[in-house]
Amino acid sequence: MIALEDLLLKSGLSKPDVQELSVAVKKDGKHVGSNLTEWIVRVAPKLVLAGAATSGKIAQSLITGWLQQYLGIH
Repeated sequence: MIALEDLLLKSGLSKPDVQELSVAVKKDGKHVGSNLTEWIVRVAPKLVLAGAATSGKIAQSLITGWLQQYLGIH
């Protein structure tokens, strides 16, 4: 998860946000369940505010894709 953490930190998320992702992954396992969905919805606007040139919905989609890739699901 190190590469994903680095990507998220470089995208403007805080270290606590990224640490909360690890907790959500442990709770949901190898699928995007309620904990990961909640985390995505919560952090997506932060990416937009941090200067990402995307809308909130696109940011959510990007994060979901990154997580699915990390978790090995498509």
